[in-house]
Amino acid sequence: MSVTSTPSAGRASAVIIAVGCLILFISFGVRSTFGVLMEPMSRSLAWPQENMSMVLAVQNIVWGIGQPLFGLIADRIGYRKALLIGSALYAVGMLASAWSQTLGMQNLTTGVLVGAGISGTSFGMILAVIGRSVPLERRSFVLGMGTALGSAGQVVFPILTQQVLLWFSWNGAVIMLGLSAMLMVPLIALGIPAMKPAPGSSIALSNNRHLLNALRDPDFFLIVLGFFSCGYQLSFISAHFPGFVTDLCGSPTLGATAIALIGLVNIVGSLVAGHLGARYPKKYLLAMIYSGRTVICTAFVLIPATPTTVVLFSLIMGAIWLSTVPLTSGLVSELFGTQHMATLFGIVFLGHQIGSALGVWVGGYFLDSYHTYLPAWWFGVAVSALSILVHLPIREQKRAWATA
Repeated sequence: MSVTSTPSAGRASAVIIAVGCLILFISFGVRSTFGVLMEPMSRSLAWPQENMSMVLAVQNIVWGIGQPLFGLIADRIGYRKALLIGSALYAVGMLASAWSQTLGMQNLTTGVLVGAGISGTSFGMILAVIGRSVPLERRSFVLGMGTALGSAGQVVFPILTQQVLLWFSWNGAVIMLGLSAMLMVPLIALGIPAMKPAPGSSIALSNNRHLLNALRDPDFFLIVLGFFSCGYQLSFISAHFPGFVTDLCGSPTLGATAIALIGLVNIVGSLVAGHLGARYPKKYLLAMIYSGRTVICTAFVLIPATPTTVVLFSLIMGAIWLSTVPLTSGLVSELFGTQHMATLFGIVFLGHQIGSALGVWVGGYFLDSYHTYLPAWWFGVAVSALSILVHLPIREQKRAWATA
């Protein structure tokens, strides 16, 4: 799909952006509820927290591995078909999870199927579609807007899920979420173009010069390493913060509200990040965000937790929650072009998901083994500090061989 400045092209871009944001709203919103579901599911199934943590770790690894694979699938058969596959896997996995009573079945449904479904419907895929629908000068802002409006699902779905849990068992809440995931299918079918590569273009990894050049670039490795920290912190907090807050403050509602507050403030944070990313070097903005995370997580661990500190932490963390996504995806497209943005950002996102899997599992392991989350918090502080350092040497300039 080529970007033009005609009125019809502008309307087409507006439709793609609107539908993409709705898909992200559902995909990210459903994904953000597992922290609310973890304790009720573990209690009902008579499992230690580490079991559900391992299920979510599998989900994050599958999500990470599936991201570049879905990028390659989109390059071959078009974005619409790839997204339809992802949304179908997502809905089937969530609905089947409601009847999965063994660890093996939960690993298959919540872990593998849902993880694959998230791969095919999350930021890597949708931001690639949105990014290709607008001119270069608008790309950073639009990526920030997509991240912000899509992540608004984190505001709605955790609170909705917590309310459903008051009326029904965890199975009922998961069925509700599965039906929500099904809504992505008609949205994709009606609002997302195929966006196939030009006839004769090659997508074979071994034969594509641009893709291989990016993979060999040292700065690409630094971007992957920096995004690892983001994954650890986001998944650790998403999965364990509601339970952590419940244990300390005795309120499951406060835990769900904390996740929703993070998502609410993140809307503004992501928009601001996208706006600033169009004007200032993205690597310095990313270093500043990771500095903020290092400071706020350190302070939260050292200060005794109360409902007030939980709310303050949620508000501040929300401002820098997903602001890394438009900046990181924008950095990838700026350095290496958009021809294979879905695949390249998918590989970057694999680093993110390795961190995510570690964050989810480490939290459950330390809670079950030592009855404390503190070592997991401090590890998150350390990897956040590492991300500050790895972004600074990146050469933020378009490669000579990159395509627009």
